[in-house]
Amino acid sequence: MYGGFVERARAVSRLLSDERTSFLVVATPEPAPLREAEFFLRELASRRYEIGGLVLNRALPGSLSLAVTEVAADELGRDAASLAASAASDLDSTAPPPSASLGIAAHTTREWSVVARREAAARDRVANDAPVVVTVPSLDEEVGNLEGILTLAGILGDAA
Repeated sequence: MYGGFVERARAVSRLLSDERTSFLVVATPEPAPLREAEFFLRELASRRYEIGGLVLNRALPGSLSLAVTEVAADELGRDAASLAASAASDLDSTAPPPSASLGIAAHTTREWSVVARREAAARDRVANDAPVVVTVPSLDEEVGNLEGILTLAGILGDAA
């Protein structure tokens, strides 16, 4: 049994070291998972394994990190009452006050903008840790079928 185990371990080691083998590290652009990915990339490099790339998964759209997004959110929050008044005639009277909804939307957009800026800074920090760094947006549905895999493949192909 020992001999078989040793031979399998050697075969795995040869496979991992083979020039045709490369590693693709996947992490979300959140602090803890990204630190783990950075550690893993350093370990792979120290063992002289081929690093193929880093995928930052479930990222917010880059447009949320733009200054113009924050400006628009601020304007929406500031003008919520007047915008709501002009739209009130089209709304159901049982709906919550539209100015409150617009204010919440403005506040939420500003919060997401902060998170998106942090993700962009994290991406910049790891940009040189792998030969290719690709950002994949947060998809509406889990990738669990062929259609989802093809969607993901298209995103990865466009980004590479």
